[in-house]
Amino acid sequence: MKQLLKLLDYLFVLKPVLLYPVWTLFIAGYYVQAKVVVAAENVATNGTATDPSGPNVLLVGAAVTLLMGAIFVINQVMERNKLESRSRMVLIAPDHLTPKVAFIEAALLLAASLVIGFISGPLIGVLLLVILVLAGILYNFHPFSLKDRPVSAFLTTGLVSFLIFALGWLVAGAPTTQLGLFSIPYVFMILAVYVYASIEEEKPGPGQKKSTLSERAKIALYTGLVLEITALVIAFVLKDEFVFYPLLFSLPFFIWAIMRLTPQDLGRAINYPVFLLALTLSFKQGLAHSGYSFFLILLAVYFLSKLYYRLRFGINFPNLASTTATQLDAQ
Repeated sequence: MKQLLKLLDYLFVLKPVLLYPVWTLFIAGYYVQAKVVVAAENVATNGTATDPSGPNVLLVGAAVTLLMGAIFVINQVMERNKLESRSRMVLIAPDHLTPKVAFIEAALLLAASLVIGFISGPLIGVLLLVILVLAGILYNFHPFSLKDRPVSAFLTTGLVSFLIFALGWLVAGAPTTQLGLFSIPYVFMILAVYVYASIEEEKPGPGQKKSTLSERAKIALYTGLVLEITALVIAFVLKDEFVFYPLLFSLPFFIWAIMRLTPQDLGRAINYPVFLLALTLSFKQGLAHSGYSFFLILLAVYFLSKLYYRLRFGINFPNLASTTATQLDAQ
């Protein structure tokens, strides 16, 4: 069992749970393009229009997955000292993977991703390369280190979110002004989640049993709420039900996080928007293709991750009600 868990380190260093927003943005771009562009063509041609030819959604999806997984590995290598001081889930360590091994794995994944991307289409390959430069190189390495500059990190997250949505759109369509317009609620939703996820908990003080959020966190909380509401309004105007209902039903979690200032409510505000959007897109896949492969992948990744972290680190992770891992012996 121990050897098997060590082999699984190579898989879970990709942070599969963090790929949920990536997959969701990509699939959203794919289905929104079909809804907006193909529906318009059908109206213009009295229903005789056919879906445009393009690269396979699974092929491009695999390229996006490999790319972002590799970028997550690079980020962990560069942040390993910080992660070790505040988390038990450190896979870049002597007992797990060395930085050299992690970099080699990331390089192989990046090469595979770019090869698949350029085979799928020149524009797709270029967009993957842009994401690599932004989120992999400029975000992590000196002298740029965008991750250490809040505004730059925020803008980079928004731009990368748009590019992932665009990759889903380009699977069966061409870049148009509609791409930029319909991506806005999705990008704003991810930015709202990002702002909340950047808030750090305060350690329990004397006489306190639970950690809380500081008063200073309220600025970030209100910023996230404004982004959430803006995304909701834009989705309503665009009549995009894919993202409108997930935003609507997750709005109370953003409000409760501000009212209660607890890590649990913060965790729900971070996790539920992506979770609800993923469920909506899974339902859409069932209607459009009579299959639920996307939902089954999400389910498998969630429970396999839970089992892995339980056996490897003795913690309860992932958890929809929290962003932090809980030691099993503390439950």
